[in-house]
Amino acid sequence: MGNNDFQGKVLGYLAQLTQDMTGMRQDITGMRQDITVMNQDMTVMKQDMTGMKQDMTGMKQDITGIKERVAKVETDVAKTRIQIENEISPKIAVLFDGYKQHTEQLNRIEEKVSTHEEIIYKRIK
Repeated sequence: MGNNDFQGKVLGYLAQLTQDMTGMRQDITGMRQDITVMNQDMTVMKQDMTGMKQDMTGMKQDITGIKERVAKVETDVAKTRIQIENEISPKIAVLFDGYKQHTEQLNRIEEKVSTHEEIIYKRIK
């Protein structure tokens, strides 16, 4: 192999190596750009996650408030039920008994009035 052949091969390899290095540099530049985009996306995702965490915290507080209100309503319902059972139901029963007695008394009076009407009609004729 001659000196010229050797130099030609070396120059060919160097040209190929230079071309490969240029390609690698372009690939690395592309990768850096991709990484930059990924970092930006990650930043946006972190911001979104922070917003979601804040929303969840707000929702937890709302749920706690709702639970407290439901517990109060349950307590109020229990108190109302007890009041109905202990105070209102007996009063309704007494009122019904009074109504029943009143009706019975009116029926007796009506019978007596009827009887007296018959007697009065008999005397008039």
